Amino acid sequence: MVNIDNITPIILAAGMGTRMGSNFSNSPKTFIELNGKKILEIQLDGLKKQGFKMVIIVIGYLEEKFKKEIGDEYDGLSIFYVINNKFNVTGSAYSFFLTFDMWKKNKKNILMLHADIFYEESILSDFLSKSLNNENYILLDENFSQETNDEQVVLGKKKLVHSLSKGEPKSKFDVGESLGINFFTTKFMEKYYNFLLHFLDENQEINWEQSIKPFLCENKTIELFYEDIGNRLWKNINYLDDLEKAKEMYKSSSI
Repeated sequence: MVNIDNITPIILAAGMGTRMGSNFSNSPKTFIELNGKKILEIQLDGLKKQGFKMVIIVIGYLEEKFKKEIGDEYDGLSIFYVINNKFNVTGSAYSFFLTFDMWKKNKKNILMLHADIFYEESILSDFLSKSLNNENYILLDENFSQETNDEQVVLGKKKLVHSLSKGEPKSKFDVGESLGINFFTTKFMEKYYNFLLHFLDENQEINWEQSIKPFLCENKTIELFYEDIGNRLWKNINYLDDLEKAKEMYKSSSI
């Protein structure tokens, strides 16, 4: 098993999930079930299997449901919540920044996960093995297609990330779609938190992906790599069609 003692998992789960429609508005999107199990529970199960003992979850929309239905412990996994009270007017960069006070108590590397994704277990275990080289990584899918213009597309060259774009025309520098599974070292996070402290003064609505280009431009000694998942199953669940596909993936991966 991978030694994860120096890694803190952070799950971003503050959003409203409006693209899923009104039928899902009474629960956080990550509470949507795949064949009887919440998306969040599937993620927590995966972290538990990797040996993690704790996780930080950033919440905002319907925050009390997390505290009531998930609580501060899940199958031996301690859960610490960070509240984004401005979830309806801020992006994921702001949610991520709010974890600083909790992170600085121990200052470990960060495994950052989006809450609304499903992925095969082997994707996470293999990624953690790779990430322990103490480099910064964004996990991506080279075999992606732009279906909704909501895809966060990684632009880069020779395994190095240049930026991430959303809703932009295809570029020759597109290398894949970001999964929402990322590994950032302590060195990276110290500089990134400091960058966000000032950047967010005028950019609170921006997602973390769109902060990467200006961050790397300002911190030229930082290298951010990308890694492909190969032909493995995953889904970012933004729309009803994504949900149906994720259910089929989860079913097939559980057989």
